[in-house]
Amino acid sequence: MWTVGVAGLNKTLENRASDIRIWNEALPGKIELTLLRTRDERSALLADFLHGLAGLASKVAVRESEGEPGEIPSIRLWESWTFHMVPEAKELDPFLNLLSAASTGDAAGLPEAVGKMLEGVAGPSLVDIYVSTQCPNCPAVMDRLCRFPLANPRIHVRATDGMLFRERALENTVRAVPTVFLGDGQRFAGQVRPEEVAEGLIHGDPSLMSAEVFGRMIRAGDASGLAEMMLKRNRVFPGVVELLASDVFSLRLGAMVAMEEVGEAAPRLALDSLEDLWARMEGAPVPAQGDMVYLIGEFGDAAWMGRLEKLLRREPSPELREAVEEALSMLRQKTEE
Repeated sequence: MWTVGVAGLNKTLENRASDIRIWNEALPGKIELTLLRTRDERSALLADFLHGLAGLASKVAVRESEGEPGEIPSIRLWESWTFHMVPEAKELDPFLNLLSAASTGDAAGLPEAVGKMLEGVAGPSLVDIYVSTQCPNCPAVMDRLCRFPLANPRIHVRATDGMLFRERALENTVRAVPTVFLGDGQRFAGQVRPEEVAEGLIHGDPSLMSAEVFGRMIRAGDASGLAEMMLKRNRVFPGVVELLASDVFSLRLGAMVAMEEVGEAAPRLALDSLEDLWARMEGAPVPAQGDMVYLIGEFGDAAWMGRLEKLLRREPSPELREAVEEALSMLRQKTEE
């Protein structure tokens, strides 16, 4: 939450005044930030922060411009960065780090392999980051991803405080932070790794993302976001099927939640995905097999009854037998309706 200290400064700036002056001395030259001011009352929060920062850091210059109707206020750094946020609290250091890097054009904070990958991004691309100034995982994600334009100027980074600009977070169904979107609908959440986002920018196909990426989305509480990605692509991703065969219950549960949302919105898509699920049955842990069988009962049709009956004849474990019998009951009920 934005607050003002006794000296009239943003509270974070007041507390970090000495650090900011030291940081300012290390800057190689001046750097200009632009405040896009709109009729939105939150413009004042961004303005107070920027002018407070410039008051402490003589090498920071601030200019203002008027936004178009419907725009929300922002802080802009050249053409490559837009911040719909007050970079205070935990987000101050990533913001200052970016200004330092931008002043020299140094992308040293990126792993060398990531920088080389980003050079292969051929067209204009947007990396859309949602954070909170109190989020423990957000600063590291911000610090890494905000450096992307330094490796390739075709990339634009936009960072939004999902608490301050709640309406934008709701519009994009942001349920956890950090959450990162790419222009083609790819979505990442949790402790996002720069390698994953770089690959997403290059390949542009979320179905190629690994189970590890989807697992982080689930751990961050964004199973619904995963479902939305699959619905947009009209495909159940192989990485999600892999999670359904996992021996980690929390990951299976999140993947099942995503699958149930897919099945509710697109029953045929869920039905078509069952073949891939069945192919992972052999070798999966018994609890995972039970969850897979449940999904077959949930989304399958009469054509699946023969396979489940054959599975029963193999004398499975009591736990799996119970799941198969329940799934068969669900399928029989569908045929009778």
